Amino acid sequence: MRDVVFGRDIKQEMDVIREKAAQGDAEVQCRMGVNYYHGIGEDKNPKQAVQWFQKSAEQGYAEAQYALGKCYDLGDGIRKSYKNEILKEYPDDYTFPEK
Repeated sequence: MRDVVFGRDIKQEMDVIREKAAQGDAEVQCRMGVNYYHGIGEDKNPKQAVQWFQKSAEQGYAEAQYALGKCYDLGDGIRKSYKNEILKEYPDDYTFPEK
């Protein structure tokens, strides 16, 4: 039995999504991240998911920014980090509390 999405098989659907993501569509790039993260139509690959979330997040797509933040928080697909990412976004505006 083949996996089917809206009358097309998953591979055909992923080809369409991949093409739109490569063209820079932030929403579709985030969807690619979700697909890789959960293994939908692709092998599960958190590192690849993070790359797609990053591309989308850099365009200001809020869902991708959240997903990327969760990946950093969990250390899933990327080294767990808070300080470096906050400093990249707000280099002069954020002071970390002393321990």
